[in-house]
Amino acid sequence: MKKKNKKYAYIQNWGTYSNQTAVCVGMSRQEIVNYLRRIKSPAEMAVRFLERTADFDKHIRNNSDTISKVFYDEGRSILSFADWKNDWQHWDYLVHEITHLVHNILGHYKNMMDEDEARAYQTEFLFIEIRRKLWKLSEK
Repeated sequence: MKKKNKKYAYIQNWGTYSNQTAVCVGMSRQEIVNYLRRIKSPAEMAVRFLERTADFDKHIRNNSDTISKVFYDEGRSILSFADWKNDWQHWDYLVHEITHLVHNILGHYKNMMDEDEARAYQTEFLFIEIRRKLWKLSEK
């Protein structure tokens, strides 16, 4: 019998910065939009996510090379994983996607492209916090 992937989502705060990231595991595009509505995320976030992610389900579900996907818009972001395993492959994807988030949100949106140390600390903070939370959720 095939093991069913767990579905869960939560909001990850950015610590020092006011940004937040919705971290989603095992969820389809529509399930992510429903989650955004349930937590009363600004409506334009869900609209922009839908507008810019038409191929989301195809990539996240049907392509074994695509484990994760990231979406960001005006300082808000969504980090999505098809599934989560506490292994090196998933950690690699996590740090890769966090690097994109930090680069775009702090670098471009907050005009901190020259602040290498601040971006490095933020990458470390998000990696540790998200990895710990996903590890705990996946163990339940």
